Amino acid sequence: MGFKYSDLGQLSAGSVVRVNIRGDGPNVRIFDSSNFRAFSAGREARYCGGHAKRSPVTIPVPHTGHWYLVIDFGGYAGSADYSFEVLSATG
Repeated sequence: MGFKYSDLGQLSAGSVVRVNIRGDGPNVRIFDSSNFRAFSAGREARYCGGHAKRSPVTIPVPHTGHWYLVIDFGGYAGSADYSFEVLSATG
């Protein structure tokens, strides 16, 4: 399974990841460290986000930890470029 990812680093609960997508409608998801490792290994993993129907996509960070942004097409053909910003929980 092919995917693009960005290491978001340590984020606080309540922060928001805003992702701008250019291209086909991909899955836009954030994973904490342990779930990113599971996803990368092809195992079941928990995430926040989902299929992007419009841009920008905003995903709230549910708990403090190390996070990864993943862009993929769920095994289907597709192409998308993306940029992102993290909005602080404190504004």
